[in-house]
Amino acid sequence: MDSDALKVSKDRVQKILIAPLTARGMKRAGSATLAQHEAAMEGLAARLAYMSDQNLAALAEVVESHGQGKNRDRWPSELVICGWARQLQEPPPSDSQLVTTYLRSRVGRQARAEGWAVELYLSLKKMGLPPNRFVVATLKADAANALRRRERVEAAMRGGSAAPEDRRWLDWYQGIEARVAAIMDAQGQDDAPGDAGEAA
Repeated sequence: MDSDALKVSKDRVQKILIAPLTARGMKRAGSATLAQHEAAMEGLAARLAYMSDQNLAALAEVVESHGQGKNRDRWPSELVICGWARQLQEPPPSDSQLVTTYLRSRVGRQARAEGWAVELYLSLKKMGLPPNRFVVATLKADAANALRRRERVEAAMRGGSAAPEDRRWLDWYQGIEARVAAIMDAQGQDDAPGDAGEAA
């Protein structure tokens, strides 16, 4: 997102989420100075700039009903709000050098062949560093659990009995799969320096 687009999108967050809640009485956290609060709201606007108007409005309802403090009228932390935001609308996938390079490395190709590339991608985004052997073992176990859940949800969908949350999870998971495939299949891919051997 270029700087002009980011400014427009941050203004939308301000208009749909921050300003209305502030007008209705949402206050800064008791431990935050005014300058800290303003900086936090600016950061929040930047992090939520990817969201649609509809999802920002839904997020505003969530934040309002989960205010912090004795009177439940204090802004929750940025971390908490962004967690709720992700449940409403997944942020666009990171195109960081770490994610793209590592997914295209030998370990990334191994993960794809063995069925744990989605979990590798999510780990890279969350942790911001390549996984060690212990983490890789955990990712493989998570992938096995995801495969079992996927098979169960797909069977329920065929029978017309899948729960809405399971359908949403499957849509989310398949979206991540598609993003991983797009990164790995992009033109000009090269192995990562050192071919990420630490996780092999």
